[in-house]
Amino acid sequence: MAAPLTMLGHICWWKGKGTAAANYMHVALTFDPDYHLARLLDQMLGAGVVSGWAQHKNTAYRNHHQ
Repeated sequence: MAAPLTMLGHICWWKGKGTAAANYMHVALTFDPDYHLARLLDQMLGAGVVSGWAQHKNTAYRNHHQ
């Protein structure tokens, strides 16, 4: 269960949604505290790393729902 939760969190991070990403990592790590990718991403989020494309208006993910 940790792997899909980690991937969902990673997608949130790509979109610039750090809080949601951190929440997914927390849940993933409750299922498997030794899941290495979740631990690394959790450390990255804790350090405040933001995806490069989420930092720029022209490249950031935008929800196009009207």
